Amino acid sequence: MKKLDKKKISNLIRITGPFLMIDKILSLKKNEIICEKKNKKNEWFYIHHLKNNPIMPGVLQEEAMLQGAMLLLYLNNKDHEYMLFKTKSNFYSNIKGAISFKIYSKINKTKNNFISISSNIRINKKIVSSGDFVVIKKKI
Repeated sequence: MKKLDKKKISNLIRITGPFLMIDKILSLKKNEIICEKKNKKNEWFYIHHLKNNPIMPGVLQEEAMLQGAMLLLYLNNKDHEYMLFKTKSNFYSNIKGAISFKIYSKINKTKNNFISISSNIRINKKIVSSGDFVVIKKKI
């Protein structure tokens, strides 16, 4: 697997700054990727979300899963643009404080220009959130 630093990941999926939810790629196969994100206790979303009980917002967990999915797509085919078509996410447990989590994404099915992808976030092998996404592939 070719090693990509955070800057190359950012350039590939075109997301920068604190909104980048992937620190590194742990594993890459043709239709699967495992990424890692290490939250610090002073993350911007902890400071501003649920002041007395700071947790990572569900929408940012969904964003992390989507970034893993998009990274997998762009690493497999740089000649296309992708647009999110449909999402469905579930949240089972909170993500709190300084913690490392893994983002698993897998391409399930491709039909015409539609690609179905499943993702989940795990902390110590326990799934804390999951999502099913459909994206549309467009030729650049």
